[in-house]
Amino acid sequence: MATKSPSRTSAPAPRRGDHDVAQTVEDRRVAGLRERFPGGSFDTLAVSLAVSRASLNIDRQIAELLKPAGLTPLAFQTLIAMYLGDEGPLSLKLLGEELRVTKANMSLVLSSLEKQGLIRRRADRDDGRKIRAWTTKRGESVIEEFLPKVCQSLEDLFEGGLDPSERQVLKRLAERVR
Repeated sequence: MATKSPSRTSAPAPRRGDHDVAQTVEDRRVAGLRERFPGGSFDTLAVSLAVSRASLNIDRQIAELLKPAGLTPLAFQTLIAMYLGDEGPLSLKLLGEELRVTKANMSLVLSSLEKQGLIRRRADRDDGRKIRAWTTKRGESVIEEFLPKVCQSLEDLFEGGLDPSERQVLKRLAERVR
């Protein structure tokens, strides 16, 4: 009968919001891989796991805030894109690329926003592949209500971990990863 290796012993479950846990979980995973695959290079994987964990934590926090509005983080980003854009022709493909989702997913999000009365859209007369879309007064009200809450929540999330100059460095580094 096989026994568990020491690196697989049960550790206390990570607690949500514990900033050291994300580091510990990723370090433990990478250490286990290094032990099983000596000579392997896992530095980039370690960075990727840490960035993914941070992104997931941010998305979860924003999703929780947006629940009362019936929005996902992607739907909120889309609503903001509609709010900031003009009523000119809009390519679902380009909007999807901007928000990092497929054209099909973008279409579903727009349909949901339209059903909620947050945007209006119609086909572009000159190019059937494009649409014209804009926020409604209700959509603008949702942005005005929830954007400050989202921004404050993100401020609170980053406040204990990164000072403003470190946030700028993180932003520049993240933009370099394509």
